[in-house]
Parts: sequence; C-alpha cells; structure tokens
Amino acid sequence: MGKSIDKLHLVKRSEKLSFLEVIGDDGSSTYHRMQGFTNMEFSHNTKEHTRQYVDEDFERTDTVGHSKGVSYEFEHYKDDPALEEIVKITESEATGLDAVRNIVTVDMTTKNLSSGNTYSADATIRPYTIAPGSNGGSTECMTYSGDFKSRGPEEKIKISTMDKDWLTITVPELGAKTVSALSEETTASTISLSKAKEK
Repeated sequence: MGKSIDKLHLVKRSEKLSFLEVIGDDGSSTYHRMQGFTNMEFSHNTKEHTRQYVDEDFERTDTVGHSKGVSYEFEHYKDDPALEEIVKITESEATGLDAVRNIVTVDMTTKNLSSGNTYSADATIRPYTIAPGSNGGSTECMTYSGDFKSRGPEEKIKISTMDKDWLTITVPELGAKTVSALSEETTASTISLSKAKEK
C-alpha cells in the first residue's frame, strides 16, 4: 500500500445511507432510513457503443447511456416505515406509478452541524421503480429481495435533519425533471409529493 494514503480516511459502506420516500394517505412524502438491508448493491448497467472502422485494426468503445439499478434484500421488521412501504408495494403487486418511489443516498462523510441542532450533508436523489423479486426464502425470518430500477435522472441535493440518529431527513424542493413521475406540492423548505394520475 502506498504511504500517501496511510493517513487518509477509508470510506465505509455504512457512510452511504439511503432513505426511501414513504407516501402517506394524504399524498405527502417523508423520507425514512432504509434499515435491515443485508444487500443494497448499486449497478450502473452502462450501455456501450462498440465498433471497428475498416481502416483500423482495433475497436473503439463509447459510453452512450446508463441504467442505474440497485439489487436489494432485507429482513422484515414490522412497523419500520421504509420496509413497510416496500412490503406494501410487493404484496399488492403494484404497477405503474404506484410502484415508483424516490431514493435519497446521503454521503455521511460530508455531514456537518450547519446550525443549532440541524445537520446537513450532500446527497443524490433519483426516482426508482420497485421491482420485487422473491420473498420467504429463509426459515429464520421473513426476507424480501428484488431490484430498484432507475426511472429518471439523478439530481445532486443538500439534505438536512434534526434527528441525531439520522432516521429521517428533510429533502429540499426538487426540480421537475427529478420527480417527473410525481406531481409536486411544494412548501417553503420541504416538498410534499402526490401521485400523478397516469394518462
């Protein structure tokens, strides 16, 4: 190992926290920490354009797109808001916009106490379609697995929270491009999202 990185901070997996959008009966959104997951692996699913020109003896490759996805597996803890949201979508066999939720990924290496008891950190947000895979494959506890599949572009944001345990976060007003699957009802500092009717 090179000596130049001996004193640098090695980023831990636990320093990338994910928060799931949970939609209430009134259509408002809250963001809850995704706990109980034994797997949450991000895949970029890069789309490539490869070709060889007749006057060259080698191939050229360009990246022409991405279709980010997240494979997941979790143990079901009753009354956990994020887990219950995924279980609800799974058990009801939800389709279309009913299966779309925003996921916020927070970089905890950037967290700071911005003012008073309020913490802030850099994050990204993206709408995903929840695509259930299987469940009930363990005899020790109830487990669910599947994939979160990208349904729109990713946007960089700054989130905040007064929760020292980081169980919930406040998400700022979002650009229309990020929440294209949802209609916006914004307030001064937080956003409330309601399902848009499918045409």
